[in-house]
Amino acid sequence: MPLSDDEERRLDEIERELAYGAPKLAAAAVPDRDSQRPLMIATAELFLGIAVLLTGLVISQGPVVTGVATVMVGLSTMVRPLVRRIGLRHHN
Repeated sequence: MPLSDDEERRLDEIERELAYGAPKLAAAAVPDRDSQRPLMIATAELFLGIAVLLTGLVISQGPVVTGVATVMVGLSTMVRPLVRRIGLRHHN
């Protein structure tokens, strides 16, 4: 639902007041695209892993070895961003 003109004007006023009164807080309140990139990549890897996992489950109805291998690739694709994220936090 879009904001009314009055609501948008008031929101702009609040943003300007915040930027003037607390510039560090204002800068931290709006994340830039570069800081969101790792999260977007991890989310894409998670969904790709789910897709590969489901494909492996379907394939496992035929040749079991191919299905199991595909499931394992899907699981590793899903877990890798989590492990990488935990590893990054551990080192910080």
